[in-house]
Amino acid sequence: MTAAWGRASPSPVRYSSSINLHIITYTLADKPFKSIDLILCRNVVIYFTKPLQAFVYNRFANCLKPGGFLVLGKVESLGGYAQGFFETIDNKERIYRKV
Repeated sequence: MTAAWGRASPSPVRYSSSINLHIITYTLADKPFKSIDLILCRNVVIYFTKPLQAFVYNRFANCLKPGGFLVLGKVESLGGYAQGFFETIDNKERIYRKV
């Protein structure tokens, strides 16, 4: 038995009909979105120059709503670029939350 949204459930699959999921493709030239809950950016930023990395992390911080999550690739890290914007949730998995 697994917990599914606070209730015991015999199925390991968890779902809720109240979740709204939108998958958006975004380029850095686009106007920033606001109030995003989750950004997944895996194994991309490592190929950017340091100034572009700083720009990207700043853009992510501006797009996420407070409490929103940023997930990076296993070889990426925020470094000193966004220390005031994010707290580390799981360093090994590179999961950060906007403060």
